[in-house]
Amino acid sequence: MGYELKEGTFYSWLGGVDSRWRGKGIASELMDRQHHYARTNSYKTIETRTKNKWRNMLLLNIINAFDIVGIYATADRDAKIILEKKLF
Repeated sequence: MGYELKEGTFYSWLGGVDSRWRGKGIASELMDRQHHYARTNSYKTIETRTKNKWRNMLLLNIINAFDIVGIYATADRDAKIILEKKLF
């Protein structure tokens, strides 16, 4: 799930795969479909955020050409990593 963060930027807000189904390419397929939707709706950039403790999500984003563009601490002092991908 996601929404328009600002003009031209789609925010990929929430996604996941049940642990029993991981490792079967489902997350990659969902990501591909979301990026296709964003491109066909004139978005130029995808932004998402994750935490270091969610390594699989962080790695999936990096493998799929996301760049780390920032980091900040949440109220519970946990680091959030901001990632961005340009859609060409």
